[in-house]
Amino acid sequence: MPSLYKNTKRYYGCRFGQAQLRNLAAMVGEDMAPGSVSFRTNFGTYHFQADTLAALVAEVEASPDIGTNKPWDNLTITAQGPAPGSECSITIDPDRTAVEVKTDTHNTWARGLEARIGELLTDQAAGRHDQTRSPAAKRLRSSLAGVGLWAFVLWYSITVYPTSQEEVVLANGKHALTRAGGQLPTSSLVVLGTLLLWCIGNAVRHFVGVRATRPTLVVASDLPSGPAWQRLSFADKVATVVAVLTGLAMVGTVVSAAADVFKP
Repeated sequence: MPSLYKNTKRYYGCRFGQAQLRNLAAMVGEDMAPGSVSFRTNFGTYHFQADTLAALVAEVEASPDIGTNKPWDNLTITAQGPAPGSECSITIDPDRTAVEVKTDTHNTWARGLEARIGELLTDQAAGRHDQTRSPAAKRLRSSLAGVGLWAFVLWYSITVYPTSQEEVVLANGKHALTRAGGQLPTSSLVVLGTLLLWCIGNAVRHFVGVRATRPTLVVASDLPSGPAWQRLSFADKVATVVAVLTGLAMVGTVVSAAADVFKP
């Protein structure tokens, strides 16, 4: 006789829109008797439960205490299995999605459903657009770009910058190096600006990537698809544009200040 099976798996970074939730609900309720699946959510001290996700959304939106514009931050889907003592529970919150499957006798059902849910959460609920390159290839490309930039800076500091200096004789007779013409070479200002732009560009790219792939729970509409920029909210897009403009202004200020400091 099959032994008791109970297991909980946690998934992080899941992004749920209407399509992902609809597929998840259909998978959990497949071949189940009517009324075997329930959906519930909490808004503070208010608790809502229904037999379908659409009914739950309608009940929440009809509540005068909640309304239609308040974002959801939790959802629990519970399904009673085909045998007594069999149950699957999926709990979605801002931190993670927990899938708990347990059964007294029906191990095949429990393990199979657990595997299918895990595949759906990994493949669909990630909410990312199709990637033409693997994450490892992207990390390699970023690393090579950084190494190349710093290699150029090293080459410049060894071969180019010294040519902008000249040897002078001080009043005490000692020799010293000073900048030719008494000012910082234009090429040095270009290198400084390039370094700053590279740092700002990487910071902005990281911000966009994090915001575009953050965990999300949207029950009334589909998630935006496409590149990371298209998946940003309006507020995130404004913040990104402001950050870029501020960074460019900072680069101009630093480069201009450096040129002024080293004027003859």
